[in-house]
Amino acid sequence: MRDLLLVTKVDFTRASPSDVEKGLLGFVTLQLGETVELGGIALRRTEAGEFELSFPVRTDRRGRRHRVHRILDEEERLAVQVQVVGILRARGAVR
Repeated sequence: MRDLLLVTKVDFTRASPSDVEKGLLGFVTLQLGETVELGGIALRRTEAGEFELSFPVRTDRRGRRHRVHRILDEEERLAVQVQVVGILRARGAVR
């Protein structure tokens, strides 16, 4: 069994009230271990009420979307998402 990614730091910028009404709660910058920082990650609440991290993409001149960064393994991505939401809940930043 491998170790899952460990979130060691989370910064959160709350979205505007109108964006929150549409499901965008804010933006997260997180640190994995002591060596990797990922930013521009949107924290959203789905229509079902679940939290979801959305990783940034850029669009090139031809309109093609390219991921800026992402977590390749689904189990790892979900583990990071649970950690981020847990940290933000503990701070009272999300409910």
